[in-house]
Amino acid sequence: MGGNTVSQFGLGFGVVTKAGEATTISQEGTYDWGGMFASHFWIDPKSKLAVVIMRNVWPSDSWDFGERMRAVVYQALEK
Repeated sequence: MGGNTVSQFGLGFGVVTKAGEATTISQEGTYDWGGMFASHFWIDPKSKLAVVIMRNVWPSDSWDFGERMRAVVYQALEK
């Protein structure tokens, strides 16, 4: 599971397309989106996983909560 991946962005969300240089922990086919006030979601069809994080924080880039939460969720699944 996971490893380094590349996300391609289209209208509305990003899709993990292939292994590459990004630091996101995701599988190919995972798609995600981040909102202006730090809300975040991702869906991993291979793991049958959907995660929604609702926050209301500005500035939203003050802490990478979405990426940290993604790592915690995948670590919990591996156990």
